[in-house]
Amino acid sequence: MSALRPLLFVTPGFPAHDDETDCIPALQVFLQAVREAEPDQQIFVATLHYPRKRTEYTWRGVQVLPLNLAKSRLMRLPAMAGIPGRLTSWLSGVEVGVVHSLWLNDVSLVANRVARRLGVPHVCTVMGQDVLRSNRYLTLASRAAQRADIQLVAPSTRALEALRSSTDKGWETAQVIPWGVERPLDETRPWSRRDVDVLGVGSLSELKRFELFAEVIKDLRSKGRVTRCEIIGDGPARAKLVRKIRSLGLDGTLQVRGALAREQVLERMERAKVLLHTSRFEAFGLVFAEALAAGMSVVSTPVGWARAGPRWRVGESRAELAEGVERMLEEAHEGVPIRSAPWAFDTARSYIAIYRDLCGLGIRGRSSEDGMVS
Repeated sequence: MSALRPLLFVTPGFPAHDDETDCIPALQVFLQAVREAEPDQQIFVATLHYPRKRTEYTWRGVQVLPLNLAKSRLMRLPAMAGIPGRLTSWLSGVEVGVVHSLWLNDVSLVANRVARRLGVPHVCTVMGQDVLRSNRYLTLASRAAQRADIQLVAPSTRALEALRSSTDKGWETAQVIPWGVERPLDETRPWSRRDVDVLGVGSLSELKRFELFAEVIKDLRSKGRVTRCEIIGDGPARAKLVRKIRSLGLDGTLQVRGALAREQVLERMERAKVLLHTSRFEAFGLVFAEALAAGMSVVSTPVGWARAGPRWRVGESRAELAEGVERMLEEAHEGVPIRSAPWAFDTARSYIAIYRDLCGLGIRGRSSEDGMVS
């Protein structure tokens, strides 16, 4: 089988060093899985906005070029025009096979220009709120994507449906490939030794609706169902959330722990029983897979790839979410991890099949949400 030429990923941010694990975890896990699937595969990453430096560096064997685009949109657009030339100079002597961008916004616009200059296919993965009408680049980026016949990939059917609704376009050739997670440990903490009843994980923003989370915890505490709950994350809505927790009289029950490194988040998951996720929107929701792999049960709103099952309750209202958590706490189990989404290795293989097909090196493999267990 012919070898795949080097891959160029274009992303808004990337870890500044090997130990920074909370910067786009899905991408970090994926790139390591690609290297596992294809040990000799060359990978290059161009990052537009973070880290804020211009010095090339290496991340776990991957060459990274920070472009450090201006924060101001007025200054950013002219700077974007010079990026294709800068990247082709950086990649001088490298025969790139595929350009892969993450987010349908300024990132995909830049990647599209780079792909055209290099004369190679472009794959774009939508990642989150970029599929919504609130994305200021959506009209421009989606038009450019369709003119250039970009291969679009969504991490869930809901994300693809949202994009279709937002753009009034069919995206007939788009594929769905869920993000994969690392294989869980063989053993996780038994249910009886988990001292956190309910855990929330995410950025503290209005979108995540952690005030609703607090209201659900109040309802559960009034029934004597919970004694210790935590929220991991930070963001612009933190002060408002803390005031809400205080007003509900939950100071001794619900703790906001702030931002933690990814390893610490996964450790907390192994000490918790139920993940409660109240977000208004998710394109995928890697946190669901991580929680289930850590032996937790999940209660969530119908976002991302959420699906009801033996260890997963889906609800929309405060009452439905509270009932779901109550039932999950009653249905004690041994905290056995379950395969809730493809392993990262499987996700890597699905994308590699697309890369090879676009380069005329193989037949495109199946990519769907089939086979995921909830």
